[in-house]
Amino acid sequence: MNPAAEAVNGISDADVRDEKKFYEIADEVIDWLGDSDLAGYNSAKFDLPMLAEELERVRKYKRPELDIDLHSRKMVDVQVIFHKMEPRNLKAAYRFYVGGDFENAHAAEADTLATVEVLKGQLDKYGEEQIHNDVEWLANFTEMQNSAQCRQGALHQLRQAQGQDLPRGLPEGTILFCLDRAGGFRAGHQAPVRKAERAVRRGETPGRTFRARREIQHSKTMNLSIYGFDGNTGCRPDTTLEFEDRDFYIPESVDRIDFAPAIFIRMTRAGKCISPAFAERYYEAVCPGLLLYASGHPSAALFDHSSIVPRTFYSKHTLEEESNVFELKADGCGIFRFSPSADILQTLDTAIARCSEIMSQRTGDLVVLELQKPSVLCTRDQGTCEIEGSWC
Repeated sequence: MNPAAEAVNGISDADVRDEKKFYEIADEVIDWLGDSDLAGYNSAKFDLPMLAEELERVRKYKRPELDIDLHSRKMVDVQVIFHKMEPRNLKAAYRFYVGGDFENAHAAEADTLATVEVLKGQLDKYGEEQIHNDVEWLANFTEMQNSAQCRQGALHQLRQAQGQDLPRGLPEGTILFCLDRAGGFRAGHQAPVRKAERAVRRGETPGRTFRARREIQHSKTMNLSIYGFDGNTGCRPDTTLEFEDRDFYIPESVDRIDFAPAIFIRMTRAGKCISPAFAERYYEAVCPGLLLYASGHPSAALFDHSSIVPRTFYSKHTLEEESNVFELKADGCGIFRFSPSADILQTLDTAIARCSEIMSQRTGDLVVLELQKPSVLCTRDQGTCEIEGSWC
């Protein structure tokens, strides 16, 4: 039992050591639920997905005959009602802590002055026993760096700093790959980098810099779960990730490079054995990319920097727009073209479900859906091969 969880719920290892496993009481749970609709507080994000995933595990590994479909039930989340009816914005905070109505909301100067009044009201309301009138203490109190909320917020802030904010329409962007005779392999962005993105990299975007840059750094330590075009699953270590514009080299024993175009899915929640029906809740951003394979290598098919991932992620809803096309060209000739179909999001949900069966997914991990069976990109004897990918 996680000590932090035990401190909250008061349940220890000793309390559950001799209790039945969930699959042993699944029938009792189903009978107790009957045909009832379901309700709870924060249940849409925690309780119901957890219950559905646990039942899915039982059906997958222990009881294939288990018969229950939670998707046919009506689900009410009381927290959603609370948040919709009692908004948590500056205007509401001003009314609660200061009193009266806040005029000129969203005007920069008025917002600043109102924020000062709200902070004063908070200090007065809670007093020194609960909140200290000290900047360092307040900074530590409001820091969320260890929470999933912060990591998810960091990704959102990065998109805002780049001027994207999960767009449906995509700006034209091109990725360039080049393999030379010596085995050197270079990856980079051919399209111009926008000023906002450069500012984030240099740490110059006021108010958003730290979390945006931390998201970039954090993403380099994530693992990849692969859902192959043939339906098989596998995983890649983070050393295969390539974000930067820099040269790297393939093993000398590799004579041929194969490629598979892919969609990279950024996980925003941790999960294991995720049900396809709930997979959409575990991610919000995607991007096209490329997987490289060392064909014919005597011991392995992977090598460092062989998972090409553009820095820019977009809303998953960009895949609902048929006008957004992912295209690859090798030496100027088209070798792959992908236009989203109506069922692409369901395919992504399937990829997450299948990959989470074999590998626990953490916040920030990447699930990768191959769009095509790996095929030959180039050989060492061929010399230089240039492949360009556009997503627009």
